[in-house]
Formats: sequence, structure tokens, C-alpha cells
Amino acid sequence: MEFKVTVLGTSSATFAYGRHQSATLVSFDNYLFLVDCGEGTQMQLIEHKAKIAKLTAIFITHLHGDHYLGLVGFLGTLSMGGRKKALTVFGPAGLKEIIEVQFKHSGTILNFELTIEEHQSEVPTTITTYSFLKVSTIPLQHRIPCVGYLFEEVIVKRTFRSDKNLEVLPKAAILALKDGLNYLDPISGEEFLATDWLNDFRPTRKFAYCSDTIYLPEVYKLFMGADLLYHEATFGKEHAQRAKETFHCTAEQAATQAKNAQVGKLIISHFSSRYKDIEPLVMEARTIFPNTEAAIEGREYNLPVIREALMDNNLESQ
Repeated sequence: MEFKVTVLGTSSATFAYGRHQSATLVSFDNYLFLVDCGEGTQMQLIEHKAKIAKLTAIFITHLHGDHYLGLVGFLGTLSMGGRKKALTVFGPAGLKEIIEVQFKHSGTILNFELTIEEHQSEVPTTITTYSFLKVSTIPLQHRIPCVGYLFEEVIVKRTFRSDKNLEVLPKAAILALKDGLNYLDPISGEEFLATDWLNDFRPTRKFAYCSDTIYLPEVYKLFMGADLLYHEATFGKEHAQRAKETFHCTAEQAATQAKNAQVGKLIISHFSSRYKDIEPLVMEARTIFPNTEAAIEGREYNLPVIREALMDNNLESQ
């Protein structure tokens, strides 16, 4: 199953140097999710040829304008484009009121069913599931209530090995083996072992999205072992005090979270407009966590590829 992330916006607060406001696409199997929706997001979706007809849900981290002000216009565009499929928007308390007030005073009536589900931001909570994927909140600390999101693949049942002939198995054995259980045939006395008939478990994949937050030393425990971590790095360490005052992180702090969580790859984003060149932020992060990249708008990150590369690196280091 495909599991990939596409970055659409990397700037904090304002547009700067061709960088757009926060927005990220997450594609899993036949589902498509949008995380944050700053101004101009729908133009970025068009620019990068996103299949918005597949959009299943939108997740808003917090109610600062650079993370949601593109939402109402985008919803209107979906409706005018003929969307009929229901859509759910998840976000903090207050989001429902904001959307309903704007729809009321603009006379907007959508052609599709819109559900707005507000969640609390203090305790990590699984807020929704989609077949083999669950989405949970990562409580963060910003100037207003804010969360990150963890997209985590649910453990999938082991599959039968392609070199095995299932026709020789009793029906009861197939049912047991599907659940990972050994089966002893009561008639023949033959034992069928799950380890002989099933493929090994494939490691589940995780993508963690950490939006605006002050440095929280313990939050990494909520996304331990993630394949990919998207983390804000608004400032360099030379502006650590400014980061603290505005409840943001430095690149060094983002890298520390990645290192502690033992993630596969870190992409830093949400860059302050004071930085025309973001390479120094990348280099700062790499001193702590070498497998760091700057989030590049339009770039896709395929989680299986990331995992395989990490496994190769581990083998080379042994």
C-alpha cells in the first residue's frame, strides 16, 4: 500500500521567497489527507497535480491564520467543482464556529456533506481510523491550543507465502493460520506452523507531523520510531530566545526530537521569513541528526523507500 507525504507549504506566518504557508498532503492506499490549509493551498494543490477528488479528510493543527485561512475558500472550490462525496475536517475547538460564521455571512451552501469534528489538545488521542490507518493527536504547546498528528499504519495480518500450495490445507487450518496461529489436524495429527506458511510481519509505518510548538523534551515519546518526522524549525539556534518567546523551535531542537525518537528521516519546515537561505538551518540540524532535509514544496517522501534506505544504512554500519 502506498504511503507518501507531499509538502505544499513551508513558510511561517507570511509568504516569503516563493515559500507558501503550511500545508501537507498524506496519501495512504486509496485515502488522501490534507494537514493544514494556509492561504494559497488550493493553488498549490493544482500546481502539484493533487487528486483532490480523492480527499478524505482535512486536519487543522491550530487556529493561527497561516495554518487554516485557505480552508473556507478551498471548501467552496470543492463544492463548485461538483464534489458530492462527504468530507470531514478535524481541528481544535473554535474551528466549527469559524467555518459556520463565514458560510452564514457569505451565503455559502455546499453540495456535499461536511462534518467538523473538534478535538481537545491536552491529551494524545486517536481521533479516527481508516481501514489500515489510524490518526492520533500529538499535544504541542504554542500560544494557542495546538496539536500535531501521527499517521500510523495498523498492523496488517500476515499473508501466505507465494511458494506454498494452499490446496493441501484443511479449511480449519487456513482459518487458524490467517490469524497467525498454528494448527494441529485432529484427524491426521499433522501440525501446520504459521512460521512455515506465512510471510513475516512487515513493519508498520508512521508519519509524524509536528506543527508550531515550543521545545517539549518529552514529546518525542509519542512518535518513537516514526519513518518520517515533519517538524517545525522556525529559527536557527542564534535566535533561540526568540523561538522561546514565540513558542517555536530551532532547527537544533527539531533535530534533537528526531534523534531521541529514533526516526528514519527528519524534514524541517515552517521557516521564518528572516531566512532567505535555509541551508544553515539544515546544517544546524544535521549536527544532531544527520538524516535531515529541508522540506521542499512539491517533493514527495515515500515511506517504504525511507525505511529501506534506513535498513541499508544500518546493515552497512554493522
